[in-house]
Amino acid sequence: MALVVVAEDDEDVREWMCQVLRRAGHEVLDVPDGQAALNAMWQRTPDVAVLDIDMPRMDGLDLRAAIGADPYLKGVPVVFATGKLANSGEKIQGVDDDVLVKPFSKEVLLAHVDSALQRERS
Repeated sequence: MALVVVAEDDEDVREWMCQVLRRAGHEVLDVPDGQAALNAMWQRTPDVAVLDIDMPRMDGLDLRAAIGADPYLKGVPVVFATGKLANSGEKIQGVDDDVLVKPFSKEVLLAHVDSALQRERS
């Protein structure tokens, strides 16, 4: 399937997302913060990145900016995960990427990752 980077500082949430994605057949690189995600992405360019917004060392928004500025990573689609919005219909200022509102189901996670993969391939 696809290589997915999961950057989430909450270990329980990160492990759950990784388990869901692996069971769906994806290869997963899991990291606890934005800087670790960027380092992992320089080693292996993922097909999609699932990023928490509030993380130490580099938050998800700064990581998204770094991805967009990097010529090798700028095409990587991003799915944000956050607990800061009331519902998935809300937008984060300056963000055009998919946004998952925590808590979310495995079906919602997989649907957003699949949608991001379709964007990447089109």
